[in-house]
Amino acid sequence: SEETAGMFVRFLIKDASIVGRKIVTGGSMSKKVHDEYSAKMDVTVQLVDQDGIVQREIIESASDKVVVPQDVSDRERESAWLNLTIDTIRLLSNRLDQQLQSPTFNDFLFR
Repeated sequence: SEETAGMFVRFLIKDASIVGRKIVTGGSMSKKVHDEYSAKMDVTVQLVDQDGIVQREIIESASDKVVVPQDVSDRERESAWLNLTIDTIRLLSNRLDQQLQSPTFNDFLFR
């Protein structure tokens, strides 16, 4: 509609990372080393007017992690990374969907 003409959406990725670290599980007799991968995504969605002024803003984040035994194959490790990435993006997407449908943001849009 004319009320939202000239508006645009700005999508900012503040953080999109996967960090790995070694962890040790088990007791002194049965220690096992694993790799833990932690994924994090922080984004901001802004509705900006033609003068560059932010009219509405959503800040959202998602994180997840997976533990992989150190002795798995490269293929299994890649699969764990891929699933971690997909799961984190899906979680972020669901959270953004909820925020975008909230009255704070959605009622501002005229369709």
